[in-house]
Amino acid sequence: KGDPRIGKTLHDKACTSCHVGMFGGDGSGIYTRADRKTKTAQQLAARISGCNANTGAGWFPDHQLRLLDRSRARYDEDRPVHEVVSLDGPEGWMTTPLVHLNYQSLSQFVHKQQRYTAMEVSALLASRTRFRRRALLGQPAREFWRRYVRLGGWRDGWVGLFLSGAMAYYAFQRTRLCRSSLPPIP
Repeated sequence: KGDPRIGKTLHDKACTSCHVGMFGGDGSGIYTRADRKTKTAQQLAARISGCNANTGAGWFPDHQLRLLDRSRARYDEDRPVHEVVSLDGPEGWMTTPLVHLNYQSLSQFVHKQQRYTAMEVSALLASRTRFRRRALLGQPAREFWRRYVRLGGWRDGWVGLFLSGAMAYYAFQRTRLCRSSLPPIP
């Protein structure tokens, strides 16, 4: 990563097949299209995120229902976090990735994760879910492994490491808060 001497090799390995799939020929059409230049940091982030998604460089695919006809869908009210949608009709799949920029800043990420953690704790307490003491280590370790290894967060460098660690931290907080609110299982 980051070594300019191997840039062409990495490009040919990771990018060319995707570019050929999008533009045909040798894929070079991606570099001559009208909208190839980014003018803002947000456009650049979206472009990088799209490439990241297409090459499988972590945090993708995130198969979530993102677009729906609200007149033909209902949410499960019992799940305040990571809602489950019931559809009146078939679901479809987009043929290209949807670039979903979840957070515009670190503070927004932290605020959302704190809010989600509080909602998850409330739902777990309502269901009387109890955690063993070992879950204080096990839950965060599993979350880190899932994000960093299984989902390929390692491909995103320090950002993937940070996000995987942050999600593990919030898994720890969720477990700690539940354990402190209900009688523990030894």
